[in-house]
Amino acid sequence: MDIEVGRLPDQAREQIRKRSKTLFGNRDTLEVAVAVASSSDGVVNATDIGFDLRLAPNRVRAQLASFVDLGYMMDSGTKDGRRWFVRLDSRFWSMCLELYADWGR
Repeated sequence: MDIEVGRLPDQAREQIRKRSKTLFGNRDTLEVAVAVASSSDGVVNATDIGFDLRLAPNRVRAQLASFVDLGYMMDSGTKDGRRWFVRLDSRFWSMCLELYADWGR
């Protein structure tokens, strides 16, 4: 699935955020999850995702920490001043990609 997270028109992006809030309780969850799912190597940090999504890194970091708590990611520690997270295998990621594709139409 070829998804460029954060590249949708503003109206579609707002719709995704509203639905994310309804389903997950947070407007940022789905977009951050899709950014993680779309990462080629599954190794991400909040600063880079925040830049791509135009979100504050602390908002992204909160989502990444939640994914760690849920067992969908692993916190691999700090390197070069950034905290890195590793995506673990889970159907959660493909579900998020599907939702994003459906809701972004």
